Amino acid sequence: MKAETKRKETVDLYDDLGNCLATDIPLKALSPLYNPYMREVLDLFKRVAIIDLGKLETLMKKGMAGWETAVGQDENKMPWYGRDLPLVDKAKEITERIRDKIERYGDGEPLVEGVGRYIIVKVPRRMMEISASRDPALTWTAVALCQAVAETFNMTPETDPDGCNMLKGAVFGRYPQSPEFPPGGPVSTFLKQSNTVDGLGSGFKAIMVNHLVALCNKRTMDGVALATILEQAAQWEMGNALGWFERYQLLGSAY
Repeated sequence: MKAETKRKETVDLYDDLGNCLATDIPLKALSPLYNPYMREVLDLFKRVAIIDLGKLETLMKKGMAGWETAVGQDENKMPWYGRDLPLVDKAKEITERIRDKIERYGDGEPLVEGVGRYIIVKVPRRMMEISASRDPALTWTAVALCQAVAETFNMTPETDPDGCNMLKGAVFGRYPQSPEFPPGGPVSTFLKQSNTVDGLGSGFKAIMVNHLVALCNKRTMDGVALATILEQAAQWEMGNALGWFERYQLLGSAY
């Protein structure tokens, strides 16, 4: 049986106006295994979390925590445990405290950025390298947020035990009794929790399409390119691009 001859295949790339951007691009350059820019995009999606201080401030004030569905966020209200904390007004201080906790484990790159009521957190790369899952983006951010808020407002089990419980409930929900963080909570990530995604290797396939639309500013070709990167990564993660099917997957990405 003769060995299969390796073919050197190339593709041309065009923009959404039909202009040729590049010619004779090796087909394997469309694989995340070889394309460093695709890996940067995937790395960003795995490591980033967003904190909404305005959301947390509302939850703390109304005593809302422990809901199980995105549409049922008002199913549990405990106003007697509520705390009127000016989290948005203290956003700069909270951001600095989170930065101090996260960036000490980094390699010098900026990992925490405050944008008004929002704080964008990127988990250190070395943490993701030793992690068995993508969940540190959620767990690290949630823990750092709770510690920063507690330090800012002097909340301890001795000074304000009910306030501490309320803070934990607003951020973590019923976790760990319920393994899923509250949907629509103050801490969110691009990738869903690994224990809530159906199917092996489906993490990149479970991202909300609204996030992709917003990231691409509603540009069709940019959206297709980003979705292609995520889909290609998922196919490799699931083993669907291995061996016989590699060329099939790469040609699909090129198309």
